[in-house]
Amino acid sequence: MLPFRAAATCSATSSISYDLGWLDPGHRLISDYGLKFLPPDACMSKEFVDFVFQMEEAAQGAPVAGLVMNTCRALEGEFIDVVAAQPPF
Repeated sequence: MLPFRAAATCSATSSISYDLGWLDPGHRLISDYGLKFLPPDACMSKEFVDFVFQMEEAAQGAPVAGLVMNTCRALEGEFIDVVAAQPPF
């Protein structure tokens, strides 16, 4: 047993399902799979959230060819299809 197990949790939730939660926290796939979307401030430090938003602001207007996520179609195909159908940020 890990001594820090109370602080560490494992989840099958991936970046693609989190991305869907970011776009639409009430999406049916989130509830159908029993997932709960946690907003950034619930699972990331304030400093990290501030950094992410600063990087996003700095990138405004920069050409973006796409988004690379480490995912697996066999496991997350439904999530991938929904996120792919969304308009670009």
